[in-house]
Amino acid sequence: MYGAKLAGLLYGSPLLLEWGLRAIMEDKRASKLLSALLYRSDPKASEKLYKYVVKRLPLLMIKALVAKRRREYADL
Repeated sequence: MYGAKLAGLLYGSPLLLEWGLRAIMEDKRASKLLSALLYRSDPKASEKLYKYVVKRLPLLMIKALVAKRRREYADL
């Protein structure tokens, strides 16, 4: 349920996807929650990530805006 909500939020447009992923990658807690979701290490990861992102959306967008450069997977 939360995974579908999060996917709907991010996949609404290519711009939202880029900014959403950039925001998540710039936030340590959000990126850890995304990792837990992808690796299925926490059964409630999608709920936690969704609630975290929605609650902190303005701050996450600011982090995405001020990011110095595009982060690549190899940088992690």
